[in-house]
Amino acid sequence: MFYALELFFDAASEEKIKSYWQQVGNDYLIQVQSTPHVTIGVFEDIPLAQATETLRCAAKSITPFPLKFSALGAFVRPAMWLYLAPTVTQDLLALHTRLFKLFSFCNSETYAYYRPGRWVPHCAISPASTAQELSRLTHDLAQIHEPFTAQATHIAWVEITKPVKTLEIFALED
Repeated sequence: MFYALELFFDAASEEKIKSYWQQVGNDYLIQVQSTPHVTIGVFEDIPLAQATETLRCAAKSITPFPLKFSALGAFVRPAMWLYLAPTVTQDLLALHTRLFKLFSFCNSETYAYYRPGRWVPHCAISPASTAQELSRLTHDLAQIHEPFTAQATHIAWVEITKPVKTLEIFALED
């Protein structure tokens, strides 16, 4: 089983991102009942009780913070995905590294590209099955996207299943 550690956003930003999902005409993320997010890491077969308690404590020390989504990006391997790219800041990278160290007791080797030094922060908008589809999705999103700032307000453990299952969610509190 795979689990993602995800940052969730304020309600207005969540709705804006969901509208992007609908407007580009690909409803995969809606079908799997995903919540707009930035994934911090993906882990395999975590000790859930320990991971939940560690996350509960960590959330108390993280202040809600802004993420400015001013760019679009695309992954082409291992799968094609269109995404919103937040401006990468030292604080965001430091938080990512800190959380990865906190969860070092969890297996993160399967999705190694989420590890510090390899991570590309992103908010998924749509998968694509061909380069042509990715090009069309990018064109469509570029027509409607206006840079905006989302507030990261929650952090959660999510079981990567279909549908997606949010296991534990905690408000950022500091």
